Amino acid sequence: MTVKVEDVLKVDFVLVGLELLNDASAYETFRDAVGTDVVVSGHGVSLDARTNVTEFSRSVSLNRDRITLDLSPSRSTIRREYPSEAELRRLAEVSGHAIGKTTVAGQHLRAFGYNLELVYDQDSGEPASKYLADRLFSSSIPIQDDWELIGGGAKMVYNEGGNQWQFTTEARFNEPGTTKVFLNLNLHKDQQEPPTPNQIENHLQAIWDQAHLFASLLDGGTA
Repeated sequence: MTVKVEDVLKVDFVLVGLELLNDASAYETFRDAVGTDVVVSGHGVSLDARTNVTEFSRSVSLNRDRITLDLSPSRSTIRREYPSEAELRRLAEVSGHAIGKTTVAGQHLRAFGYNLELVYDQDSGEPASKYLADRLFSSSIPIQDDWELIGGGAKMVYNEGGNQWQFTTEARFNEPGTTKVFLNLNLHKDQQEPPTPNQIENHLQAIWDQAHLFASLLDGGTA
């Protein structure tokens, strides 16, 4: 059997506790550094889930790069939509500029992480929910003799030194008949120093590789 990755929907880099581009000077120097049009696409109000405090948020867009920075006092997210593997470097570069131009005095980075979402199709002949259930769950759990396992999805968390990897799998849009699988991978790091652009690029490449490897291993194939 084989898997066919149809789309990498997005990849993002999240800094918890650090508001990037937090003053006008930082924004101006960032705009000059990235070398493309940068626009503030909106202001909004969001809720910090940790403190339950309402805060103002901003979205800064690099439309040519399909990169958006969602910025608030509690966290900053730098996202690229529908990236190719070759475009991870640009996301790391933009992230590095955003960190480098930010005034960090008085701020405390608690953790950072990365997320990647992709959709793949599989040729098992089964709907995605049954395909996942067959690979993720034991059919020998003594529930009821006349019960047949016909579907499922899962969230799995792995610890690797200072890294925490969380894989979430489900049928695309939870549609009962679809053969397509949605996979989300989160890499979480409890570190209080922001990574360098080179480290960001390496982390992005790692999450890209792990997501594709997991899909292949889940399918029963080889890397």
